[in-house]
Amino acid sequence: MSGEAFTKSDDFDLNAWIDGAKLPEKSATVYGRADLVAEYEALDQQLRAEKARGDVDDARLSGDPKVAIAQRMDEVRSALQASALTFRFRALLDAEAKPIREAHKGGDEELTFKLLSVQVVEPKVSAEQWPKIRERIGDGQFAHLVEAAGSASYDRQVSVPFSLAASALLKTGDS
Repeated sequence: MSGEAFTKSDDFDLNAWIDGAKLPEKSATVYGRADLVAEYEALDQQLRAEKARGDVDDARLSGDPKVAIAQRMDEVRSALQASALTFRFRALLDAEAKPIREAHKGGDEELTFKLLSVQVVEPKVSAEQWPKIRERIGDGQFAHLVEAAGSASYDRQVSVPFSLAASALLKTGDS
């Protein structure tokens, strides 16, 4: 690749570009009430079963069990969404990680908690809080957080994100 790919113009200021550069960041959302997914799925099955029975075609009729099920599904979905928490992680430089690794005397798990505490941008989380978070959200969601932190540090390429919905909204002016 030639140096021309980096040059925006003849008066390009590399020092200004370096001064404005920021470490990569990644985010991951987890749910404090992931237990509600099972309730939602059970309600969805109930709703499908009621629809398959076909006893009442007009869901607006009083006493239709499909309406009560759909309302409960909406409540459960809202509660699940309300329990969402998005963590944002920044890349951890080797120069930052090395002293932490060298000073660490515990097991791999404790080291992970220490490194995550340095990487997390928001919300602020201490190394002591990570075990409780993992205990409450489970290993699967915790792995999602660890993966996001690792991705911030080790993804080799950054792609410019694109949102079809945002693009269409800006193109049409609709809201």
